[in-house]
Amino acid sequence: MAKEGFFSRLKHAGLIRIFFGYDFILAFILTIGVYFFDYDGLENFNSQTFIEQSTSLAISLTGFIIAGIAIIIALTDEEFLVHLKKEGVYNNLLFVFEYTVLLALFVSFAGISFQSYDHGVTEFYLFLFLFLYLLFAASRLISNIISFGDRKGDVELIDGLSEFASEVKASSNEEGRDETESDYD
Repeated sequence: MAKEGFFSRLKHAGLIRIFFGYDFILAFILTIGVYFFDYDGLENFNSQTFIEQSTSLAISLTGFIIAGIAIIIALTDEEFLVHLKKEGVYNNLLFVFEYTVLLALFVSFAGISFQSYDHGVTEFYLFLFLFLYLLFAASRLISNIISFGDRKGDVELIDGLSEFASEVKASSNEEGRDETESDYD
């Protein structure tokens, strides 16, 4: 049974990491930029279509993220998981997956809500921020997956080198014994 849940990982990761991460800041800056540089207002923009399409993408991302964590856990060997836990990387990876899934679910729910009711300009910009934040959080998740794969490659390389060194040592010990035996003959 898992000792740590999402809120434990959230406490460990800290809210500061969330609010000062590049994904949050970039989404905030882009939303503010769209707000201030939108000269025509939303009259020429079909915000309803944007929300519908973005909601569909958020729902799809939720499925991909859940499938991704399932694949990573299923394909990771026990020795590597122990290594990741010792390094503190495993909980970080799980937190990023969980947080991104929850964010995707929240964006999906917000999009469905905004589609169901008339929304104003404020709601549109709130949804825009959440959607951009989700996209950047997904990019952070992809970076973590790449880092995960890189670490797995490093561990496998080290294991391979360790096995090679053991084989070399064993063969040099056998050669040393053969030379010692021939000296006595």
